[in-house]
Amino acid sequence: MQIENYNGVVPNRISEIITQKGLKINAIAKMANMKPSELYSAIANRRIIKPDELPRLAIALGVSVDDLFQGS
Repeated sequence: MQIENYNGVVPNRISEIITQKGLKINAIAKMANMKPSELYSAIANRRIIKPDELPRLAIALGVSVDDLFQGS
């Protein structure tokens, strides 16, 4: 199965939120307790986003977990 089938719209939403809010990927990764390379790979659909990372990413982005699954 393709990674994008696991991740769904989440990588696109993360990218959109980062762009809309003018955030930096390195800062979001640090706040979410991830390596920047892990977040870059997840956004590019080269890495599966783990379930335990979703709440940390949502908090770092200032959105709800549900917001990560909405849109795009």
